[in-house]
Amino acid sequence: MKSVLMSAAVVAAMAVSAAPVVTESSVTMTQDAASGNVTINYTIVNEPAIVTVDIQTNGVSIGGENLWYFAGDVNKLVGTGPHTMTWRPTKAWPGQKIPSGVRAVVTAWATN
Repeated sequence: MKSVLMSAAVVAAMAVSAAPVVTESSVTMTQDAASGNVTINYTIVNEPAIVTVDIQTNGVSIGGENLWYFAGDVNKLVGTGPHTMTWRPTKAWPGQKIPSGVRAVVTAWATN
């Protein structure tokens, strides 16, 4: 009987737990004029998550083949709160300028 009650409590706790979320308003993307490096800031709320990023122009991904040379809090488990990653488009997407219409789409994936 105790194990049934304990299982029910665990299931109920999991149902109440909120999924991780990247607050859209927290995502910023800036490019350093001298180095060309792009800094992406974001905030995770609710619980830790695996974080991935896509770079889009006109709402379309620039393609996985151009999403290299990232460092920082991306493609791994991160805790809640503010985070930063850096992208080197001069290495990953050579010859391209990062115009104002390009955006970072940061996604938080649940760990379970």
